[in-house]
Amino acid sequence: MSIIAGIYSLKARVRIPDEYVALIRANLSRDPGRAVSEFGDERTHIFRAELDAFKGAGVYTDDRGGATVVAGEPLNGDHDVYDRDRDRDRDVQHIHRDLAEGKTTTLARCRGTFCAVSAQNGVLSLVADKLGVRQLFYWIGPEFVVFSTALRIIEELPFIPRRMNHRGALEHAALGYPLADRTPYRDVFAMRGGEILQFRGGRTFRCRYWKWDDVAPSETPEADLLVALYRTFRSAVKIRLDGDRSAIGYLSGGLDSRCVVAAICELGAKTHTFNFARPDTQDLILGRHFAAKVKALHTELPKQSGDHIPDYSAKIADGWKVSRFRDQHPAERENVVWSGEGGSVALGHVHLGRRIVELMRAGRTDEAIDTFCATEGIHLSPKLFRSGLFGHPLELVKKGIREEIEEFRSPDPARNFYLFLMLNDQRRKLHGHFENLDRHGVEFQLPFFDAEFFRSVLEIPVDLCLGHRLYVNWLNLFAPAVTEVPWQAYPGHVPCPIPVADGLAYQWDAGYRNGEQRAIYGRLKTEARELLRASDFPSEILSRANLRIAYFIHRTGLRDYSYLIDTARVFHRIRRKCV
Repeated sequence: MSIIAGIYSLKARVRIPDEYVALIRANLSRDPGRAVSEFGDERTHIFRAELDAFKGAGVYTDDRGGATVVAGEPLNGDHDVYDRDRDRDRDVQHIHRDLAEGKTTTLARCRGTFCAVSAQNGVLSLVADKLGVRQLFYWIGPEFVVFSTALRIIEELPFIPRRMNHRGALEHAALGYPLADRTPYRDVFAMRGGEILQFRGGRTFRCRYWKWDDVAPSETPEADLLVALYRTFRSAVKIRLDGDRSAIGYLSGGLDSRCVVAAICELGAKTHTFNFARPDTQDLILGRHFAAKVKALHTELPKQSGDHIPDYSAKIADGWKVSRFRDQHPAERENVVWSGEGGSVALGHVHLGRRIVELMRAGRTDEAIDTFCATEGIHLSPKLFRSGLFGHPLELVKKGIREEIEEFRSPDPARNFYLFLMLNDQRRKLHGHFENLDRHGVEFQLPFFDAEFFRSVLEIPVDLCLGHRLYVNWLNLFAPAVTEVPWQAYPGHVPCPIPVADGLAYQWDAGYRNGEQRAIYGRLKTEARELLRASDFPSEILSRANLRIAYFIHRTGLRDYSYLIDTARVFHRIRRKCV
């Protein structure tokens, strides 16, 4: 586990105040027992809290006082994935030297999920992985730059002025994440996939060392594409497993975590698996059956009704502590957890339906965006906001989506929509996990976000991937156990060919979803009531009167205004952080 934060002076003659340094150090970790290391030169202070989840120090320092620090694993693709002598620190050293020489050779070969901070000869470099999954935020002021792998650290620094970025806040409320490099705050930004940001000589330089729309579709037969995809996925798992004989991972009743666990088992490692689904659901029971099939050491800790997206990182950390298998079958790396995050969109092409593909290819981007918003239930009511503040707020969000799509130049316009999803929705999904690393102490292995695997997916024509079509065919390349146990399939996608036992709740079934919504109902009532009574209600942005009306209608059950209440909660939280 690595948490990195620090500060850089934009002007050689401007000294960084001691109190700024002390504040960053104090806010790095909320665990008082966590050791903090410091690196840098006369213009830069870099702090890091490390749990040693990954092998190697993840730091390189040169004889001139320069330093490069990484969070995560770069996984230089030059290393043979069958060679146990892979070395994270060697990767960091190569990145350090390339940045000093203005090269991107090593970064272009890296396939891992990581970010890097480098201070050399008065120059600060910030680096994101090719997909931008490992988050890195920065604030640029008149004299200093502050950077951090957790937005919460920047939120707690009193010398940083935090003013609301209305577009970022609206996007966060509507989509669950801001688009592009935006955050909810002005002058605070998020690094984007394949990006390098450098500060030198009082100037800021930004470049992309990697562009995904440069990957052209292949004309190779589908059968050969599937074999190449399987081999790349297996290598993505193997290079991350790095010779370990045991592992810890999530295992739901779906396909993504199943493929990860299957690949680990095929490589000969004993796997501890955890499932947190509700009782009597397909998600729980099918996960249990597959765990038995591959002889995984399986633990079930069902979540509470209505707890739609709990803190899974904290749950698995707590689950490992109480696992009945822990003492008899210890894991080699207790702080590393394998996750299937990203698989449903990367390979299954969830959220990219046939209608959106057709509209994109017809040049009707705005209609494709409208279809996406309608299908995904994306709402923003102008009545919630002060009159004239945004016009129609949802149109502002759609503008942001269109701007992201138009950045890409893939030969197939439908692929541009897919890249919008991967480089926005998917890369932001793990924000909460990385924000709370200091509390749960869990690092993820994410083979579906492996850069080489993702490149292999991009080489496959979109039409073959839609609705999990290619995904289901791909399963036949795994060990037979993968296709011998039924799985929970997405509605409207290729169904599971094996019958699922009757009586198991299906998470997209209307009855099940209504039951979960009723469980959420009480929580929303309480939160809306407290928000309306709050002395710091953001009256300059939201209409308290209209929110009160929505609350009463929602309470009666005449109409579901949960999305509106959630929007108000998002703005309230952001406004409280603004100074």
